[in-house]
Amino acid sequence: MMYRKLSAVAILFLLFVVAGCRKEQLARFTAQDAVYFSQSSRDSVAVYYPLADGTYDTHWTLYNADTTRRLDTIVNVIGGAPEATKEVVLSVRVLLQGNVANRDRKFKLVIDQQTSTIPMDAVTMKEEDCVLKAGRSVAFVPVKIKRLPVMASKPLYLTVKLESAGDNLSVDYGSRMVSRNKKDILVRTFGIYDNVPKPMWWTGLGDSYLGKFSRTKYKFIQDYFGVTSDYLQAQPSSPYMIIAWGQRLYCVFNALSAAGKTVMDYDDVTGAASPMTSGNSSKNSCIEDLP
Repeated sequence: MMYRKLSAVAILFLLFVVAGCRKEQLARFTAQDAVYFSQSSRDSVAVYYPLADGTYDTHWTLYNADTTRRLDTIVNVIGGAPEATKEVVLSVRVLLQGNVANRDRKFKLVIDQQTSTIPMDAVTMKEEDCVLKAGRSVAFVPVKIKRLPVMASKPLYLTVKLESAGDNLSVDYGSRMVSRNKKDILVRTFGIYDNVPKPMWWTGLGDSYLGKFSRTKYKFIQDYFGVTSDYLQAQPSSPYMIIAWGQRLYCVFNALSAAGKTVMDYDDVTGAASPMTSGNSSKNSCIEDLP
């Protein structure tokens, strides 16, 4: 009899422990699902362009740190695309705030023609591409943009806006706080600039030994040292390579100038011509014979 009582007490104790350890179900997002653009100083965007073999190459552009621009503007530099490239594809990223669905949902993305400087006949964006796929919290809308000659001298801009389109996707959350400032998360501006992107490593050591960056100097370095644009964008093998290049260019520019064959540089913004020079730290005795 005592054994049965102990067994009953043990069972009741175990039931009490199990019931006490039961986890509460996590609360689900109950507000209206909404779409928005990322609003971060660490944002990036991808531009695709076709290659001769039918495949596509990708160029990622990080947020443009130009402090004169708002956080919702990012400039894409497409100068690395082959000369034969007639159009590029801008990938517009749209994010979901809320719960993913088990079906595809459409949203509305429109072009703000009043603030966009890219001609509308140079832009192709399809309504059927504005879809948030089932089970996904992010959508990428391809926008085709023609490569216009004017883009080589200045960036042209495309502003897109998210608008309500039903389908259980709202635009109720129109702003967020970024660095103590309220920023619009339903409007995004993209710039297309057909120039060569300045490699990240150029700022600092590159400026000291190679001098001010320009598209003309970039091309000269490619041709003289026999390196590809991909190699320059990735970063040379070591800082000593950049130093050696700068010292070599210092001697080459001086030798050509002395021979009456001065290499000219052209400012990317103004187009003003001036003799091409290396950086201030590149000066050396030039004892090596030049080819």
